[in-house]
This record gives sequence, C-alpha cells and structure tokens, in this order.
Amino acid sequence: MAILDEGIWAVHKNMRRAVAEQADTAGASVVLRAAISAHLRALLDVSDYSSANVRIFGQVPQSVRDANLPARRAYENEWDDLLARLQKHGELRADVDVRRLRLMLIGALNATLEWFDPSRGGVDALASAYADVFLNGMLEKRKV
Repeated sequence: MAILDEGIWAVHKNMRRAVAEQADTAGASVVLRAAISAHLRALLDVSDYSSANVRIFGQVPQSVRDANLPARRAYENEWDDLLARLQKHGELRADVDVRRLRLMLIGALNATLEWFDPSRGGVDALASAYADVFLNGMLEKRKV
C-alpha cells in the first residue's frame, strides 16, 4: 500500500506545486497547462511509484485499494477544486461537469504509460499537445 500511496502523492505534490507557482493573474489555460504538464512529468519522468500506482491499482486486493483511496481521493479533489475554481471565475464553461472532465483528463494522461516513447518526443511536447486538444478542441473552426 505504501507504494501506491507514494505514487499518488508524487503526482499530487508535483501538480499542486506547478499550479501554485502560477501568478494569481494567470489565466485558465496557463494554469491547466501547468497542471497537465506536472501530472505527466511526475508520471513519466519523476516517480516510478506513480506509474506503478496507475498500472497495478486494479490488480491489488480490495483491502489494499480501499487503503489507498484516501490518497487517490485527495488528488481527485485537488483537480475538482481547480476545475471548479476556474468554472466559478467564468474561465471554464458552466455546463461542463467538473467530475467527468477530471475523469476524462486524468484517464487520458494516465493512459500515456501504455504508449509514450520518449525517443519520439519529450514529455513537454506531449503535455503541450494534450493541453492544446483539451483547451482548444480538435475540430477545425469553420465559418458558418
């Protein structure tokens, strides 16, 4: 269980620090880019415990998962609080379900463990590409 907890706390600490380092006047895109980059960096560069948590959480006994849930929930709450704050300030659309957005975002970021190859581009480029899609969408804007 300690490995699972350490994995979550490494990502959590990295993300919280990256967000806190942003200026109070930083816009939503700057803050979210920092959070996305910090999550990916912790997952892919900083902590093997973080990748272990993502990869084995569903395979450990239920009692171990239950013991890890407080650390996992604390990290999820950090994202929910960030997204809700952006929504409260009008920087995230009011009709976006914060919980679902967090699940989609973290799920997509965690899935990089299965395919990311640092020889084909670094974590910074990956974080930027993910942030671009999440923040700007993926479809071309067409004039109607």
